[in-house]
Amino acid sequence: MAKETSAGILVARFKRKGAEGEFTKIITEQNEADYVEQLSDLEENEKGLIIYKRSNNDWVLLTSKRVISFQNDNRFAIAHADIIDVNVAFKEEHENLGSSSLFTRLALTDKEGKRHVIQLEPGRAFNGFSQALYFI
Repeated sequence: MAKETSAGILVARFKRKGAEGEFTKIITEQNEADYVEQLSDLEENEKGLIIYKRSNNDWVLLTSKRVISFQNDNRFAIAHADIIDVNVAFKEEHENLGSSSLFTRLALTDKEGKRHVIQLEPGRAFNGFSQALYFI
């Protein structure tokens, strides 16, 4: 996978392959105040791009440099350069195998072989988010 991908390309891929949903949004100047807590730990020159946020305790943020997740009291951040594989988390999706439109979980594998499962909004929001991650 590429070590650095343009923020504009990731957002364009999200838009082309999916769409915003009730909880999944492209971060803009108009809505970034809604995500102050999630954006507060960004590094210098890092920009929040797309967020899935059900609550302040259940969110996934795609930035220009990392994927940051806080779900089930578990927080992790993984740099784009450290992601070696992105796949549907089929083990966790066993109940949804009949319809890909119901998928909500992706498995990100880092360069040390550790598997990180993130949960997203189903449907077009899942498709867009996953396609942006596949492109990294």
